[in-house]
Amino acid sequence: MDTVYCSECVKVCTPTEHTPGYGMDSEGNKFCYDCCAKHTEKMLMELKGKEKLMLYLSGNRGEEKVTDWGERLIIKPLLVRKGRHNFAGSRYDVWFTHKGKHFHGVNYGEFTQILHVKALKD
Repeated sequence: MDTVYCSECVKVCTPTEHTPGYGMDSEGNKFCYDCCAKHTEKMLMELKGKEKLMLYLSGNRGEEKVTDWGERLIIKPLLVRKGRHNFAGSRYDVWFTHKGKHFHGVNYGEFTQILHVKALKD
C-alpha cells in the first residue's frame, strides 16, 4: 500500500483496520483526520441562513457529544431534548454553542447518529 501524506500538514495518514487514515475533499486532496476536523469546524462556523452541516450525535444519555466522523472535533456540553416523530418514532433536538456561536441540530430515530446542524441567529 502506498504511503499517503496529508495535503495540508504533510503528516503521514496512518490507516487502521477499518479506515484508510484520511478524508478526501471534492478536488481529490487527502487530509489526515486532524486536518479534516479543522475543515469541518471551519464549515460549521461559516454556516449561514438555512445551510446545514451533517455531524454526529453520539454518547449515552446525559453524556452526549457532537462530533465529526473521526471524533477529532468534539463539542460538549449540549442541551438534548427527546421528542416524538411521526415517521422515525423519535427525534432528538440538540442545542450547543461553539466558539461563541449558537447551533441547533436534529437527529431522527434511534438507529442513526446523523445530526442535521444549522446555525441560530444571534
